[in-house]
Amino acid sequence: NNMNNEDNWILVWKKAELFCKSNKIKIPNQDEIVINHSQDIRTWMIGSHQITSHTTKFNYYHQVVYNTILSNIITEFNHRFNKENIDVLQTIKSFNPQRFDTFDAEVMKQFAQIFWKTSDKQIKLEMLNGQLKLFENYIQSDSYKELKSMEDILKKIITDQPELNLIRSLYEIALTLPVTSASNERSFSGMCQVKNGLRSTMT
Repeated sequence: NNMNNEDNWILVWKKAELFCKSNKIKIPNQDEIVINHSQDIRTWMIGSHQITSHTTKFNYYHQVVYNTILSNIITEFNHRFNKENIDVLQTIKSFNPQRFDTFDAEVMKQFAQIFWKTSDKQIKLEMLNGQLKLFENYIQSDSYKELKSMEDILKKIITDQPELNLIRSLYEIALTLPVTSASNERSFSGMCQVKNGLRSTMT
């Protein structure tokens, strides 16, 4: 939803302009009015968007192109991911060292509550509170500020901070979560090539 505001549209447009200039692509005059080929109609519809005789190309690209594409992406995202998956995606950002300037220990605890299912879950969560306080101090040090990825953080914890064993396990979970199901789909595609109709009937 944040991508749908005016400031983000301007940011996207400036990046598109920069791309066109660097690749010598002609940029249409954005102050031109969108041409209505049905001259007897002062307003007309493109999808759910109403276009008037005063709509500029800049507004057209914003309302019809950008907003429509963004809406389709959000719709597809909502169809593919359920609430639990979205909660995981929102909490996993706390593991990213590039976001440690806004680190929130509560978000990491939410991640732990999603994945810790054992009977000692409550005990582990209480122990995690103490480790998170240590971790917040560690990430302010220069040695942590040099780290760029989650893998680097995990290696650092393994070698230098073994007392952060619970945070280590959370990083291991976060790093093993598949981003997409593409690898699984490729496995089935590969299996179909090996186990085809002819091979299935061979004895």
